[in-house]
Amino acid sequence: MPDSNEHYAHASHNLEFLKSFYPSHKFNDWAITVAFYTSVHIFEHALAKSKKITYRGYDIVGIEHSDQLPSFASKCGIGKPSGLKIDSRSQHFIRNLLIEGSTEFSAIYGHYNSLYKKSRQSRYNKFSWSDIEVDLVIKHIFNPLLKWFSDHFSTKLEF
Repeated sequence: MPDSNEHYAHASHNLEFLKSFYPSHKFNDWAITVAFYTSVHIFEHALAKSKKITYRGYDIVGIEHSDQLPSFASKCGIGKPSGLKIDSRSQHFIRNLLIEGSTEFSAIYGHYNSLYKKSRQSRYNKFSWSDIEVDLVIKHIFNPLLKWFSDHFSTKLEF
């Protein structure tokens, strides 16, 4: 699993890629998808930097990646969240639970979850997005996420 610096480098790499084609509006579906995966790596970077989070009222110390949530939750006696299956398909589900249920990240859950859903829609159902639709996603969902991470974790990534 990548460490904090690798996640940050991957987020920066994704952001540069997004900047390279976004202005053309030629690949609007990919703009949404790349914005989401940039957010994934920024979150994982911030989580690793946190070292301690409060999840559903329990302090979890030493968590460095979202996929560690089930084992940490079990150690704290929280129990496995309903519907959680531990396999490669559940990584997004675990990350979403962690963002929603943690004191440190719950403020961004609405934006993050919206971007997650739009990315899934882009990847599996709708590859044709209007320029206005993608501009709204970038301006009102992705940019606020970048700003929040910059304000709280000094990520300094801007679009």
